[in-house]
Amino acid sequence: MTFGGGLGWMSAPVVGLFALAVMGLASFVRIERNAENLLIDFAIFRQRALLTSLTTLVLTHVIHFPIALCAPLYLQSVLGTSAVAAGFVFALLPLSTALSIPLSGPLADRFKASIVASSGIVMIVAGIACYFRLGIDSDPTVVAVALALVGAGLGVFTPANQKIARYASVNHED
Repeated sequence: MTFGGGLGWMSAPVVGLFALAVMGLASFVRIERNAENLLIDFAIFRQRALLTSLTTLVLTHVIHFPIALCAPLYLQSVLGTSAVAAGFVFALLPLSTALSIPLSGPLADRFKASIVASSGIVMIVAGIACYFRLGIDSDPTVVAVALALVGAGLGVFTPANQKIARYASVNHED
């Protein structure tokens, strides 16, 4: 991934390294399936709740990281805000996450955890919808709202999703 931008995604070294990574993963799975002492018991992935929980976790972070990476660059390079102003706006993402996490756990205990986790995903999608509306003359307030929604969504989603994953893995052990 690091070399793709510089060397070209279809260059021999990049394609070769991707092929090597795929072969390494395939070898790991084959060896693990025949090992006596497993590092990963692949049978746990037959638990639909756990598989869904892990898949949504990966997808939410795949969505979150590019936003977290690009937001400060967008604020400074496109909108022309100062580094300090961009920092304050960007700080809303982790701050909203930190403030919403303590609420999610008790909500997931009181209500169905999947509903709480889904609410977090709806907040993340709402934040992404705000991002779709951004342009070269957007108000930094819209960026702040988008970051706050994505951050709060992550904070609501994560503890509830962890509860789902934990119960699915405990049920597998029985």
